[in-house]
Parts: sequence; structure tokens; C-alpha cells
Amino acid sequence: MDTVMSDDPAYEIIDYAKSNIDRFIRAIEKLSDKNQFVFTIASKSFFRNIAKHILFFKQIDLIMPCYFYKVIISDLYNLIVNLVEGQVRYAYLDERSIIENYTRAIINDQVHDGHITSQSFEALQGKKYSFDFLETDFSFIKSEYRTSCAYIHGSTFLNPELSTVLCECVGGKHIRNINKYFNRIMKLLKIYDQLLISSNGESINGSFHREKVFFEYLLGKEMLELLFKTCQ
Repeated sequence: MDTVMSDDPAYEIIDYAKSNIDRFIRAIEKLSDKNQFVFTIASKSFFRNIAKHILFFKQIDLIMPCYFYKVIISDLYNLIVNLVEGQVRYAYLDERSIIENYTRAIINDQVHDGHITSQSFEALQGKKYSFDFLETDFSFIKSEYRTSCAYIHGSTFLNPELSTVLCECVGGKHIRNINKYFNRIMKLLKIYDQLLISSNGESINGSFHREKVFFEYLLGKEMLELLFKTCQ
């Protein structure tokens, strides 16, 4: 649909969001040049998707303020910077925090800091959702959480060579097979988006009142259909 031809204010919001994201991508590209990060079509697509998630959370936090949404926004920004700068350990720290705060927002946890527990994951799995939350998707979430924790607390920190550990702390080494990492993060976000929409559908629906086309631009048609199903 041609956004220029529409009088719907939501399309004006989309046009601005597109320009906003384009400027954001150009800024990331400049940062990539400074840090010898190879800026590919895949990385551009990934960062564009992350930018849309940032805008999504800013929108729902604007209408229904939530501490967990604010933390996720910060984590998404930091994830981009740490991936580009080669701060791998901090990128995994961002991923762990994203998992924790999505989970807390979904199960309505009152604890705002510290790590989530096995009980948190049990509560996540035990909730009723408006879609089929598969065991394989739940296992994937837990696997990503274990991987991020292992990298944060393990990695080379037990290496007897002090200089090796120091170099990792400084950063500058980018994730190997980063396209696979991009795919894992996008799969993780998709699962959590479904869980969040199913749990907080009414508030999300209200945050995009008369702006469903903007919602669809940010998260896609599949998520919009899930939102309609959740709120019917």
C-alpha cells in the first residue's frame, strides 16, 4: 500500500519511523567502520529488526510505562553497540538481560533486579497463551539463557594466561558465524513477542489504538493477527 496516498495518520508515523530507522542504520554503519565490523546485508537486516523492536517497546512504554520495557530498550541499544565493537561478553550479558526482562514482564514479576530463577521459567511455561507455546520453543529459550550465562561466567576467564583474559575483557573480537547468532536472536525475540502479546495483549492493543498498521510495520502481520486473536 502506498503510504503517500493515505490520509491515515498511522501511515505518517510509519513514514517517520522508516526515516528514523534509516538514520539509525547509517549511524551503525559509521560505528561499524570504526570498529572493523563487516557491515553486511544480513547485519543491516538484523539491526533494522532490532530498531523496530526498540520503537515497539518505546510505544507501549509511552502509554503503559513498565520498568521491564525500559530495561529491554536499553539492552537492545547496548546489544547493537557491543556486537559492533566486538564486546562479545557484554553482548551475551545484554542477551541474558533481554531474556530476564521479557520473562518478568510476561509473568508480572515484582522483582526488578537479580537473576531470574527456575521458578520464573516454570511460571513462564505454566501460563496459558493464545497460541501454541511449543516445548521446543521453551527449550530454546532456556538453552539461550544457559549459553549466555556460560559465556558471561565461563569463557576464557579461567584461562591461566592472564594476558589472554585481559584481551577478551578489552574486546575487539567479533562473534564467529555472526549470521547464526543473528538468526538465534531473531528466533528468540519472535518467541518472546508471541508470549508478551498473549500475556499483555490488552495493554499492547491500547498502546496502538488506531495505529494497527504501525504495529504491523514493527512486528509483522503474524504478530498483528495474534494480537487480534488475543483481544477478541
